[in-house]
Amino acid sequence: MKSQHVEPEEAVQIHMDIQSNVSSLWEATVNLGLNPDLFFTLHHGESRVINHEDMHSSS
Repeated sequence: MKSQHVEPEEAVQIHMDIQSNVSSLWEATVNLGLNPDLFFTLHHGESRVINHEDMHSSS
């Protein structure tokens, strides 16, 4: 799938290369009425514990 997907760092570089004002994930979440703060990316090898209770309290 590499030809169809990019790593987060590559996405940021593309954003800068094309001098975009808005990145598509943020724009897509806002356009769909979602809170962009609910989305996150992880660095290579990074992990995150997601508390199911926290997910319901942030809505």
